Amino acid sequence: MRTAPHCWTRSGAAALILLLSLPAWAAADSWNRVQSRNFLVVGEVDHNQLAFTARTLEQFRRATLAIFPDRVIGSTRPLTVVVVKGGNIGDYGLGKSGNVSGYYQSEADQDFIVMDSSVIQIRSFEVILHEYQHSITRNNWRGLPRWVNEGLAEFYSTFQMSADGKRYQLGRPKTYRLAALVSGGTMPLEKFLTDDGRSVRMEERFRASIFYAQSWALVHFMVLGDKGKWSDSFGPFVTALAAGEPPVEAFRRTVTTDIAGFSSRFRAYVTQSDFNFVSVEASPIEAVPESERSRLSVEETETLKTRLMHDPGRRKKALDEALAARPGYRPALIARGEYWLGEREAARAAEDLVPLAQAGTADLRICSMAMFALNILRRHEEAIGLCVGNGPIDVGGAFERAIGLQFLGRPSEAAPLLLALNGADPGDLSTLAWRSWRYLEAGLYPAAVRAADLAAPAIVDADGASYQRFVRLAGLCLQRDPEVCERARADLVGRPIAAGAGEWVQSVRAFLTGTINEQALLARASRDEEQTEGHAYAAFDLLSRGRDKEALPHLQWVAERGSKNVTEYYVAVAHYARRTKP
Repeated sequence: MRTAPHCWTRSGAAALILLLSLPAWAAADSWNRVQSRNFLVVGEVDHNQLAFTARTLEQFRRATLAIFPDRVIGSTRPLTVVVVKGGNIGDYGLGKSGNVSGYYQSEADQDFIVMDSSVIQIRSFEVILHEYQHSITRNNWRGLPRWVNEGLAEFYSTFQMSADGKRYQLGRPKTYRLAALVSGGTMPLEKFLTDDGRSVRMEERFRASIFYAQSWALVHFMVLGDKGKWSDSFGPFVTALAAGEPPVEAFRRTVTTDIAGFSSRFRAYVTQSDFNFVSVEASPIEAVPESERSRLSVEETETLKTRLMHDPGRRKKALDEALAARPGYRPALIARGEYWLGEREAARAAEDLVPLAQAGTADLRICSMAMFALNILRRHEEAIGLCVGNGPIDVGGAFERAIGLQFLGRPSEAAPLLLALNGADPGDLSTLAWRSWRYLEAGLYPAAVRAADLAAPAIVDADGASYQRFVRLAGLCLQRDPEVCERARADLVGRPIAAGAGEWVQSVRAFLTGTINEQALLARASRDEEQTEGHAYAAFDLLSRGRDKEALPHLQWVAERGSKNVTEYYVAVAHYARRTKP
């Protein structure tokens, strides 16, 4: 139930402090476990602390409805909250910095929140609530601009429960965010909405701080500011953004056409001395039953680590320990198969995944990954024979079966599968994007083109959709059919890439369509990642024209100096290896 807003003043701020004291870990190979009604909480803190975390998150779920009463707070995707040993969070996540306190990670079949146990201060729960809000946002809207995603997470992370547990507060201002905006200023609204943080590199702490501060402040202003003037328009605005409407046009349609007046009010808002927040009566939360408290086994713990570890060596070690504790443990074998796919070891992946898919009890994901590994190995006959009697297959499985049939020269059998995929859920089709890159890397160009054709229209992110069109062009042109390649270039010329794509993406398109040459493209590349992409696309263009000798220096540059943070690195290195090794 929402009540009238309360007021906070800079001079009289009295924060309600909620601390989570997390003791040191007891053992590294068997975590404590608490199963809440809606998620699993694990870690080597005692059960009481895990249960307290679970209860707080359950209450927080209900609190989020105070602003958006119609949104979904449940999820069919499992959520696991993992509390890692203090100081060790740098070992987890995909490239996460060691100085973060927690993060949210979404995978194909479930979501994770990883939290550092060493953060014993008010922002400990702020961190985990921020990350949990990302999970809730993902369940309600796909493809939101980054500023909305981060702004909502920042806004809701201020949740604080009263000492007696009867009330909670939402929307208390963040003084350090306000200070950043006062000292650094705000970005003009139209530029902020359009840029969406693309010009901000996360290692540039000052600029990143301004971006996060303005994201939080804009959400706060639209939800609670200006005496609630904009609160009714915020929901429709977010819905329009999630539907892919260009941000400025969506703002004018759902919020106001007077952007200058809104901007003036917003700039005044972040420098004022008092702010509204919401105080809500808490609903009762049942204690987590004692029977749901347990410990994960060694194999469960080590397998879970492999889903989250950043370092490949540590992941492999955890997998080995899981299978040593319980040889043949199915989740560990699945995780090892995924690990080998990530390491580009398709043959080893097939050794783990194909027997699981042949067992007759394979789920859709196992079938899809096993067929993918076999298709990469050009073992197409085996791929189309997997999981035939297992009932319906998912988007990935249907795609892999169609690809196998096409490579076997059976297009009439592949056609119904591909036709059915055209009507699949866009969220599922967007997951084919990584397959397009891997098939391009493997030199299986028709498969790369098919995946990109299906994925590109389904991807909301402008940059991501554009890169899929670049994959399509490369896959068609690298087959060295001049007429096919020219038609592909004409398509890229005739159909503009998605609105909102970044300046570098626009530069790549300009090069691929012949508007600028390779020297101009490389001159525009300011970062290692852009340099890597620039050399890679220059090489692909030259290879497609049969000018292999001229392409080799670009491929060699990527192999020796390129950034592994971009997928083009692996594609270029694979093409270089095939041309330089016996």
